[in-house]
Amino acid sequence: MLFSNDDIVDRIAKQMAIKNLTVNGLAEEVGISSSSLSRYLLKRYKFPLEHITPMAKALGVSEEYLLGLTKTLAHVDTVKVPIIGNIACGEPILVEENISEYVAIPKDSISNDPNEYFFLIAEGSSMVPTIQPGSKVLIHQQDIVDKNEIAAALLLDTNEATLKRVKYISDTLVLSPDNKDYDPIMVTPKTPIKILGKAVQVITEL
Repeated sequence: MLFSNDDIVDRIAKQMAIKNLTVNGLAEEVGISSSSLSRYLLKRYKFPLEHITPMAKALGVSEEYLLGLTKTLAHVDTVKVPIIGNIACGEPILVEENISEYVAIPKDSISNDPNEYFFLIAEGSSMVPTIQPGSKVLIHQQDIVDKNEIAAALLLDTNEATLKRVKYISDTLVLSPDNKDYDPIMVTPKTPIKILGKAVQVITEL
């Protein structure tokens, strides 16, 4: 699922015109500076997704409309899903120390308990073209990921989370990059991992 920054900004500008809102007035309602909002509207900077909820409220539309998920202006239920930063070995994923921020997503876009989901920020280019660097990847917490699905795995020797496609060579689990310029990770007793969950959505800002 791709969210276009230009489309988001165009929808914001359209609603500002309809409601005859000024940059100063809207910025105050959203809780950001007018200079920042001006730069977003001029597309000099990407509109931060953490401001989608207050922006939608200020414009009287739904988050889904601003994100381009629906053409309907009406509000629909959303849930806030945490973005996870560093993950310490041996502690639960969703502890306060691990959460850097939250992203609002449509409640009906997930099929399980919202508390079972979290976001990871893709780093590096190992999953290009499937997942671009900087993308927000929605993960469903589960211990088992099927062959050819993309897993979020914790490398226990370094405490680093990685996104890779699950493969098998004989009985050996392999974390395979989609980018052929990168080497796969062979899971052995010397390279232990913990499966954190399965990637189910990707949010990429253009």
